[in-house]
Formats: sequence, structure tokens, C-alpha cells
Amino acid sequence: MASIWKRGLKQDGTGTPWLDKDGHVRWEAQVYAGQHPTTRRLQFVRKSFLRKADAEAWAEEQQGLKRSNLRPVTTRETFAQYLTGWLRVYGAQVDSIYNYEKTLGKWILNPQQRGMPHIGAKHLRDLEVGDFNNLYVFMLGRGLSRGIGYLHGILKRALNAAVKEGTLPRNPATFATVPKVRSKSEIVTEADEDEASSVVRSLTQEQASNFLAAARDEQERPYTALWYVLLTGGLRPGEALALKWRHVDFEKGEVRVRANLTRLGLKGGWKLKQPKTENSRREVPLPSVTMQELRAWKKRQAEERLAAGPAWSDDGFVFTTRAGAPLGAAKQVHNSFRRVCERAKLPGTYGPEPQKPKHGPTAERSFTPAFRVYDLRHSSVTLALLNGEDLLKVSRRHGHKSPMFTADRYGHVKAADTRSTADIMERLFAHN
Repeated sequence: MASIWKRGLKQDGTGTPWLDKDGHVRWEAQVYAGQHPTTRRLQFVRKSFLRKADAEAWAEEQQGLKRSNLRPVTTRETFAQYLTGWLRVYGAQVDSIYNYEKTLGKWILNPQQRGMPHIGAKHLRDLEVGDFNNLYVFMLGRGLSRGIGYLHGILKRALNAAVKEGTLPRNPATFATVPKVRSKSEIVTEADEDEASSVVRSLTQEQASNFLAAARDEQERPYTALWYVLLTGGLRPGEALALKWRHVDFEKGEVRVRANLTRLGLKGGWKLKQPKTENSRREVPLPSVTMQELRAWKKRQAEERLAAGPAWSDDGFVFTTRAGAPLGAAKQVHNSFRRVCERAKLPGTYGPEPQKPKHGPTAERSFTPAFRVYDLRHSSVTLALLNGEDLLKVSRRHGHKSPMFTADRYGHVKAADTRSTADIMERLFAHN
């Protein structure tokens, strides 16, 4: 059953027509959508149009959905509201939704970039294919093609749930155009995205030396050993943060990778998971300078344990907060990384000069490094290959799933350094 009338008038024709801001009469269309499954109250879906013909066409479409045993969309919640509720339900079914929360927060729930299409503000029932395409074009213009694929996968999964529930008749994200990614690897987590990124960013040998020198600054002492382990050992950040003191062998000068620390959500919480790949369970020999930093940190951690007293969480982790909890993705860690990069004069961008306040000290000018924490692992692989290390040894040391993966991701390192091949040819054929 459908009803169509001029907005402002009653369905019997009495009343005064309502005009929009442009002075146009709008047509109202209403379709019966059945009873609510819980309250048994009658439900209607309603929409206004500029032309009567459009209202009639929409009403016919909604009635067609009913004839196909699909419910017209009655929800008035926004896309962002729906995703927030879906995350709460989905989070109870999986180990961690941290990456989902962070990705949806950045692009859908709380977009912060100027000019970004805010599709999260649209009503769920009004979503169209073009909304997703516009967002993906915006992301593509900022060189984030891989991020599009990851976001698109989340949105399809979330909206598929809405279709199964009968909240939506179809999934509009299914028909969106997603830019093709050249990598063969499927992105399933943020860590995988970093690992399989088509662009490997790494520090040069000089930059790496400057980074470690800057990391020894007294201000960074709580994190110095972490930066040494990540850069000289090439561990994934989650692997390093999952280390416990029983995994550190000072006599052999190595650490045993046995787990990966995963954040459960943006609001906190952590969990130890199995290593990322079968080859990730491994022993990683470390240089003596790194072992020295670990010894120094262990001594300092003991002092912090005494200071914390009963409040200390004695779980045996190597890298901890002042209360003994694992660092996870603590804001202090990223602040330390930023400071070390700035002190080492690594590439990055500075924000605008802060305004001088009337009272108190002037805030420091913000610095955003060109590198990420994960790039320390990329640097470890790259520097080993550039200095002649065997590909198989590099692959095993860093816990890659296969030497082929290492060659695929870091093949450009050897390809860019072809001078050694020319030298070999010179020795072989110089006298011919």
C-alpha cells in the first residue's frame, strides 16, 4: 500500500502546501513496510520528492521490494551510527577490532582531512554507489590506493550484515569501483598492509646510525632498547612488544619470538596472539650493542618496579609502562619515535609556528616524520641485503613466509645496486 500527496496537505487534500527553501512544492510518498518484528507496531517508510512522477516511481520500487520478500529501508540512523553498532557486535565475534576502529574512524566516523566526502553523515537508507566512489577517488588522489582496498573490504562486510538483517535491500558498496592494486598479497590487517606494501621505505645506513645515536638521549631511555631491537633485529612491532624476559637469552645474545601483541580496541586492552606466519617463531641473534641496551633497560625497569610497588603488573614483559603493563601502541612510544626522528634530522614535515600564549611557555612546533615505526623493520631487511647478506638468511631472520616473499617485497634493493654485477663482469671478461 502506497500513498502520495503534496507535502503540507493531508492525505484527504485539506491544508496548506509546504514550500521548500526554493519555493517549490514537495511531494510526499509513503509505503507500508510491515510490522516491527519485536514491538509489532506498524512501520512505514517515507520520502519527499520535487516531482510527483519521482514519488510514484520510488513508491513502485519499494512495493517491488515487498513483492520480492525484502523489507523497504525504515531505519533513520546514519551510516556512522550503523557502523558504530556493527563494530560492537562484530567485536564480540573476533579477537580484535582495533584496525577496523582506526580505519573507520579515520575515513567514515570522524573524517579529519579537508574536502573529504563525509559519507558517515548520510542516512543508511540513502547510501548510493557514487558515495563510495567519491570517497575512493579522494583517497586515490592522496596516493592511498592500498588503503582503499582495505577500507572497501570492511565496508562490504558491514553492509552485508545489514542486508542479511533486512535493514538494506542491497549492498551499495558491492558495486563501487575499487582501484586495482599491483601487489599479489591480500591485505587482512594493518600489519599485513605494512608488510605487503608496494612501497618499502627504509633508512639509509647513515640515517640508521643517526637514529640509534639520537635514541640514546636520556629523554628516550625508557624506549631506547625498543628502538635498538626493532632496527637491529628487524622484529615486527607487535613481536617486540610481546617479548618477555624469559625470551631474552643474554648468554647467546638473542631473543626468541613466540607471540604477537595485538590491541583489542581503541579504548585499550591487549592480547597475545600466535605469530603472524609459520616462520615467525624464530630465534633472532642481536648485536652486542642491542644486548647492552636490553641489560641497561632491565636494570632501569627493576627500579620502576620498586617505585610502583603493589601497583606493578608483573607479567614479565620486556617493554612496559611505569605500571608494568605492556606498552602496546602507547602514545608515548609514538611521541618518542617522533622526537628521535627529529633529533636525528630524518626527513619529515613541520607544522605551522605555534602562537605565543599570553601566559606560560610557547608550545613546540609539531614534527611529522616521513618514516613509520614499521619502517625500522624494512630498514633492517634493506640494510642486510645491501651489505651482501644471503636472501635465505634474511628471510628466515625476519620471519617472512618464504624467500620468494622477501625477493618480491625487497627485490628493488638488489636491482638498484647493480654496480657489483658490473664489477663481476669486468673481472670475468676484462682480458677477452
